[in-house]
Amino acid sequence: PRRSTGRHGSSGPGRRALKALRQILLRLLKVPSEPRPPPGASDSLRVFRAAPAYYRYSLLRWALTQIGAVIGLFLTFGFFSLDLGRLDRLDFLSRFEIIAIPLVIVQAVVTLALLRLRYELRWYLVSDQALRIREGIYIIREQTMTVANIQNMAIKQGPIQRFFGISDLEV
Repeated sequence: PRRSTGRHGSSGPGRRALKALRQILLRLLKVPSEPRPPPGASDSLRVFRAAPAYYRYSLLRWALTQIGAVIGLFLTFGFFSLDLGRLDRLDFLSRFEIIAIPLVIVQAVVTLALLRLRYELRWYLVSDQALRIREGIYIIREQTMTVANIQNMAIKQGPIQRFFGISDLEV
């Protein structure tokens, strides 16, 4: 049997289930498939998606947030369990840990899935007359700027963005 090494070529049951879940979520949230083209000549229209480096950058930010949450959780439980001499408070904390740890895991999985979906639903459309940016999952934000009204553009790049080879363009 031939095995796929790329993520686009794999079609295992887990991948199909994720695609089906994605489609159900997009239908429930009524997310339009593509943004309308901005004003301008149709032959000048260029469509861009977020770069893979942007997803890796977002993934790093997500991972650092999750690590901070886990460290905070362990420090909280460690601090209270060292301070406690009473057994009844210790029982409360151990019950809380039983609930908190699975919630942190579920939260991590859900936010990771939403991060991927938010990356996939980011669009940039440029024509000879306008720029349209659409982003979001449950709150869809679409901005259209005509080229004639753009007065200033600035590129900003932090050290982590430089590492990933991306930057922010402020219009």
